[in-house]
Amino acid sequence: MCYCLTERKTWSVSVGLFILLLSALWVAPAAAQDLYDVEDSTHLAPQGGNRYDVTRILDNDPSTAWVEGSAGYGLGDYILFTFVPARFHGAGVVDVTIRGLRIRNGYGKNPDVWAENSRIKTLRVLHNGIDIGTVGLADIMDEQWIPMGGMTAFGDLDISAGDTLKLVITGVYTGAAYKDTALSELILVYDAY
Repeated sequence: MCYCLTERKTWSVSVGLFILLLSALWVAPAAAQDLYDVEDSTHLAPQGGNRYDVTRILDNDPSTAWVEGSAGYGLGDYILFTFVPARFHGAGVVDVTIRGLRIRNGYGKNPDVWAENSRIKTLRVLHNGIDIGTVGLADIMDEQWIPMGGMTAFGDLDISAGDTLKLVITGVYTGAAYKDTALSELILVYDAY
């Protein structure tokens, strides 16, 4: 009886060490935003403890937002995704197919703040500097799904290392109090190969 108990402990420890060894050797695939850098043309300076830089669109927190920093409504301001070759190679990724965009329009901190600030009505989408279409966004706080197939004549968008995807504000829904145009979340939904 004692021998069986000891044998089970030994087996249990061996399995535990094996799993620990495997976890030390396994390299997790790159997180989605690790494949690209994101930058903006402008953003509002921090105010009252709130930051408005472009990283806010990637934080999965609809109560934060990127807010453009131009005078007026930010027409012509943009968000630029650059797909970094070294990160593709490091993650074992050759190509990415973008299926669509998950977007939360406006500053989603609460309904009052959302209504006070301007929201994006239309975005021009450029792949490597080539205009591939214009996206119309609904004037709602809820998440919106924008399929790439609706923007391009050829369906989903294939991205290679080094490519860029630029989203330019071309139209806005005016806010009740501020000209500042905000975007709470923008997630690229894609498959990596």
